[in-house]
Amino acid sequence: MKNIIIILINLLSIKCYCQTYIEGKVINEKKEAITGAVVFWAGTNTIASTDQNGHFKLIENKNSNFIISTFVGYNNDTSLVTSQNQNALIITLESKELKEIVVNAGSDHHSFENTVNAETIGLKEIRSAACCNLSEAFELNAAVDVIYSDAVSGAKEIKMLGLDGFYTQVLVENQPAIKGLNSTFGLQYIPGQWMSSISVTKGIGSIINGYEGLTGQINVEYKKPWKADLFSVNVFGTHQGYMEANADFSWRFNDNWSTIALVHGEAHQLLNDFNKDGFADHPRYWQGNISNKWKYDNRKNFETEFGANMVIENRDGGQLTYLKQQDKLDPAYGIRIDTRRYEVSAKTGFLLKNNSSVGIQYKIFRHQQDANFGFNEYLGVQYYANINLIYQLDIPNENNILKIGASYTYENYDERFNEKEKKRIENVPGIFSEYTFKLKEKFSLIAGARIDYNSFFGTFITPRLHLKYSPRPNLALRLSGGKGYRAANIFVENMSVFASNRALIIADKLREEAAWNYGISLTKKIQIHKHHELVIALDYYRTDFTKQVIVDREDVNKIQIYNLSGKSFSNSFQAELNYELVQGLNMKAAFKWDDVWVQYKDALKRKPLVPIFKALLNLNYTTKNKKLLFNTTVQWYSRTRIPNTTGNPTEFQLPSYSKGYINLLAQINYFITKRWEIYLGGENLTNYQQPNAIIDAKKPFSNNFDASLIYGPVDGIRIYVGFRFNLPYDKSKRLEK
Repeated sequence: MKNIIIILINLLSIKCYCQTYIEGKVINEKKEAITGAVVFWAGTNTIASTDQNGHFKLIENKNSNFIISTFVGYNNDTSLVTSQNQNALIITLESKELKEIVVNAGSDHHSFENTVNAETIGLKEIRSAACCNLSEAFELNAAVDVIYSDAVSGAKEIKMLGLDGFYTQVLVENQPAIKGLNSTFGLQYIPGQWMSSISVTKGIGSIINGYEGLTGQINVEYKKPWKADLFSVNVFGTHQGYMEANADFSWRFNDNWSTIALVHGEAHQLLNDFNKDGFADHPRYWQGNISNKWKYDNRKNFETEFGANMVIENRDGGQLTYLKQQDKLDPAYGIRIDTRRYEVSAKTGFLLKNNSSVGIQYKIFRHQQDANFGFNEYLGVQYYANINLIYQLDIPNENNILKIGASYTYENYDERFNEKEKKRIENVPGIFSEYTFKLKEKFSLIAGARIDYNSFFGTFITPRLHLKYSPRPNLALRLSGGKGYRAANIFVENMSVFASNRALIIADKLREEAAWNYGISLTKKIQIHKHHELVIALDYYRTDFTKQVIVDREDVNKIQIYNLSGKSFSNSFQAELNYELVQGLNMKAAFKWDDVWVQYKDALKRKPLVPIFKALLNLNYTTKNKKLLFNTTVQWYSRTRIPNTTGNPTEFQLPSYSKGYINLLAQINYFITKRWEIYLGGENLTNYQQPNAIIDAKKPFSNNFDASLIYGPVDGIRIYVGFRFNLPYDKSKRLEK
């Protein structure tokens, strides 16, 4: 018996001695050791954990060649074990983001991975134009049109799918940015040099951000305090007298705290009248815009961002005699617009142990805008507060994601236009749920719905669905459909009508706006040459309004605002090609058709001031040494229907349709060093100016005066020159330690 026990002990000792191990280390993107990470063989229960130095020692398993590593706050990693790495395996885990953020430092691109039809505009495209603000960041993009809203205020507006920009939800870091009283000038309050990327989603948007976004979503990402340069500055000016300066400074106090301060200033004090109509081609104005953001991350399961933003702007325009005060006895036509905006926002995120997370978004702002257009006076104040709670669960992995949440929004409007007053308070509690499913790389869907109770308009039920099918990695077919709602803000969204002397007639009990949007898109990548790919993107979208607030300009004596009674719809088709012709030379060509119709009181008519066709050709070339970047864009806009003017005297009547025109833009960037860059460019190099942009400009207080029928540029060539300087953050600082 004693001998048997000795033999068993020896056998056990031999077994233990013969066991072999796989050794390695688990780190994060910053090469920091991760303590407590779980490491196990795929399909087995053989596990180990990392020590304080990130090291692990795992018993070898002959039945598996893959090791899975996991840790709270990081994406799982699957590593192949070979004879070459089994004794020195280095596993790098990528940290999870607590919120959805699209960041792309390259040029614009169409995604094959996203379920939604999204296009990202990166830093390369943003910096290929002077890009004073968001309204000018789309000059090289075919999906978004940017036009002047009138001939005197300098306001610019966007259009997507042929519809006005307020049907597109504009977000900054996934929080509402253009909403309410800043609908007219809000795009110009988002400086281009603050941005790191822009994501443009066509069609119905995600329900996570509310029931709005009928035709698409635009999300802008600002520079991040934990990624930005230590310091950067951008200064440029134009020959017309416009000047702009931007600067930002970031600091990383330690591994947890970081901050960034952003400053923007612009001014245009020089008066120009190139078309000799007696009106300044640009308003005279100045704007100050500052923002400060802080980030705290405990590197385990909690992070928060919070910050504040302030915008102050004064602008005036109109006749030169008004601006120069040449004749105080004979009143001249002038405009004045003063804006004050104060905003605070925050985000918090918690990573939980069961593959779930909780995110909370907060935003509060006060926006005040006072304006005069001749004898027309407008005063408006908006108070806004929003909280959005999102719970996300990966069930059982990241291929099945469930988001549920609740939101509350408070909006208080107090507006007056001449003797007309509009006051509205909206309390909007809501709940929502969104499910994302992915079947490998071939199929994915996002299905969501929300229910909101608007104290002013009633209950909104918002269903939305996105599907993507990719039979091959280089092909993506997408379908989308859903409903959206919004409340019309008739004064600020139609401020251009103030620049006329027509009578304004507003119907009683204007309702909310509601529409269904459906879309299909196809993205295809074709390998033309070993190093050259052709990307083709085709899409078609249809928007059908069930409720809409109509702005009727078909009577020269009055502007009528009333509820839709009949049909209102848009069809939008776009085709786009992207191809690298030779090394460094990229081409983008696009064609778009917008077919938009509205039922007015007298008839169903094509929506005015919307180009039916648009074509775009962009060429950009980067030299082999990366020192020079050449960019040029040609835009062609087809004819546009002009509202009826037959009631005017003959000399003030406009044709039913405008003529098409061509716009040319170009820019050259020279990179002196990695830190210094200078650029020279021009806009509207064809020098096209809309004829008769102001009707009866000589008598601005007559019944015929109208500066609101704008379909093209109202100023001529703009030449600009500027420089950028950046001081990178020293990677040896405390955050990297």
